[in-house]
Amino acid sequence: MPSPHSAPYFRPEREDPHPTIALVDAKAGRVLDAVEIATIPTLPDYRHFVAASSRVDRSGRVRVLTAWRPDIWMLWDQGEKPRILPIHNTIKHPRYTLSMDGNKVLIMGNLKGIGESCDFQIPCPPPIPQSGVIAELREVISGRLIWSITGTTHLGSFSLIPAVSPDDRYALITIPSEKNYVGLVSMTDGSVLQRFEISGWASPTLGFSPDGKEAWITSGSGMVTFTIGTQQ
Repeated sequence: MPSPHSAPYFRPEREDPHPTIALVDAKAGRVLDAVEIATIPTLPDYRHFVAASSRVDRSGRVRVLTAWRPDIWMLWDQGEKPRILPIHNTIKHPRYTLSMDGNKVLIMGNLKGIGESCDFQIPCPPPIPQSGVIAELREVISGRLIWSITGTTHLGSFSLIPAVSPDDRYALITIPSEKNYVGLVSMTDGSVLQRFEISGWASPTLGFSPDGKEAWITSGSGMVTFTIGTQQ
């Protein structure tokens, strides 16, 4: 019987001497590939794992880009050995997504204003405005910067995980400014084509319809959709 002071999650009695990471087909419950972490040079302890984004190519092979603290990015193509990439991004909690072809990665800058905790101070003091990178697109293999969007925000909110359209033409990203916005962005050059205010929305998520003709933003039980016009 567990102790009343035990942690609220399962903790094995002994550490795994050979921690392993695996690619898993979640629908079929099948392991596609696996490798021991110790065999990957410079990869930190598994506790430093932060995030992952994946795509499946036309042949059914999986590509996964993982982020580890501090500033380590690992690419794993199914059937090949994982490799460390020359992507350098020091964001503490990176939010990112691969392009549909898996060759580029859209990384949010998590730009936010700096402010004190409001736990013991009412009214809450306004955050101090900060300027910097809002989002950037990089080549996966080389880490080369393709474009970046910069700006200034007065808000203290974090970026959301971006979304990329099925044809790799557009992206939806959060754009913090004097208010919180979601922007429709060109994946070619990073130009902001349109933006929508989402101030006050609770934990929104972003996405595109399977045919790429509509973009959507959800919040709680609500959803807003936008038809994307064709650019000549």
